[in-house]
Amino acid sequence: LINIKKFEMKFDHLYNPKKLPIKHKAAIFTSRACPLACNFCDMFLVMGKTHRKRSAKAIVDEIELLNKSYGVNYFSFMDDQLTLNKAHITAVCDGIIKRKLKIIFDTPNGLWINSLREEVIAKMVEAGLVYAKIAIEHGNDHMRNKVIGKVLDRKQIFKVAGLLKKYKVMSCGLFIIGFPEDTNETLKDTYDMMGELQLDKVTVSTLVPHPGTALFNQVVKDKLFIHEWNLDELWKTPVGHSQTGFLIRPYDMSVDDLYKWRKKFDVMKVKNWKTNTNVESLGKGLRLHDADAAVKETFQKKKSSLIYESIES
Repeated sequence: LINIKKFEMKFDHLYNPKKLPIKHKAAIFTSRACPLACNFCDMFLVMGKTHRKRSAKAIVDEIELLNKSYGVNYFSFMDDQLTLNKAHITAVCDGIIKRKLKIIFDTPNGLWINSLREEVIAKMVEAGLVYAKIAIEHGNDHMRNKVIGKVLDRKQIFKVAGLLKKYKVMSCGLFIIGFPEDTNETLKDTYDMMGELQLDKVTVSTLVPHPGTALFNQVVKDKLFIHEWNLDELWKTPVGHSQTGFLIRPYDMSVDDLYKWRKKFDVMKVKNWKTNTNVESLGKGLRLHDADAAVKETFQKKKSSLIYESIES
């Protein structure tokens, strides 16, 4: 229905080990929903908890159509649980390989680490995986498993991180800051884990208490909101996971300390980016010295600011 040539973009900054001439990217879903029960996540309210899969053939048909008819060769698999079913993701990858589709793809919403085995990662890489985000959430074992409900062993995190390096997949660890139970000690565990894992990138999102989640009920019950909120009109105020402004007051640490940790985490964003051929570049023309300046400017602003001027690469 549109002239896709009018929407060509430059993607020179993307990790592209196959050196494909990328002019278009496309988002695609292979499945919907997530059966897990992390206390902060509201996606069960959007998609339910029952994992529903499209047929592998339909998925590969769509990829082939976009690739051969419209020149799309970079795909983002947007599933919340792309690798939950080993047979399903394997069938999708086998279809891409069998049809000899020259594509690469990434996983922006984070892969479930417990589902990743070497044979799955190897198959995905063969089909075109170049960039994987993995959902870790927290470096403290008690916070990750007992508070958040992630049920994710530390050893598995390091094992998967090692496999991504082995197969030369660009890696990003997804973490969250600002849980009510957070302390200086728990956040140091997150900081230390980042240093030990040495993933290419880390993203540390500000915790947002979404209505309908266990976290939201806890925050309302214990009156942990930093600002005065009309709970019936939350939709009127822009709030995002990448903002620097915090929404929740932890039980046992100051909000000022949260901002100090935010600054430390931002510096760690690309400290170990080994898959980048241009060491100084963050992507999209942004360089490390620009990022340092942006971080400094951000923290000079009022701490109550709700809108974050992103320097996300």
